[in-house]
Amino acid sequence: MLIAVVVATLAVWSVRQTFETSRAPAADGAVVVQVPTPAPSITAPSATAIQAPSANLPVAPDIAVAHVRRAYPRLMEVALACDVNECALTATIPPPTGDDDVKKREELLLGGLAATLGADGYRMLAPVQMKEIDDNKFRIRASIPRERKPPAQIGEGSRF
Repeated sequence: MLIAVVVATLAVWSVRQTFETSRAPAADGAVVVQVPTPAPSITAPSATAIQAPSANLPVAPDIAVAHVRRAYPRLMEVALACDVNECALTATIPPPTGDDDVKKREELLLGGLAATLGADGYRMLAPVQMKEIDDNKFRIRASIPRERKPPAQIGEGSRF
């Protein structure tokens, strides 16, 4: 409401100034060109500016989980959770049912999981931690440092 009053006041002042200066007589033989000063406009940021994420931030955790599940469909109970300092991806690796499962498990543990998460903007701190919870069935945990958001600029994710 206050902003509307300020904008209206500036618009009236600008129009008044234009009419007062245009009434002044011009010198003989001189051409006077006057351009009125436009009132400042206040516009809200566009919807795309509000929703546009910064390019250096990772994707949403649920999207990263979907990518991990697509790359490693035999993983169970896949979850990506974050606290103030770090994020962690946890999952259960079921017992292998054949040579293909063994190869896929080796790929996951020898950098495949890190590459999949890295493509989504998450960087693993260390190798995957594993704990055997049953015969040849493992619970894994991958530590990921929490990325710090840079301060938002006007129009870049800030909301009024």
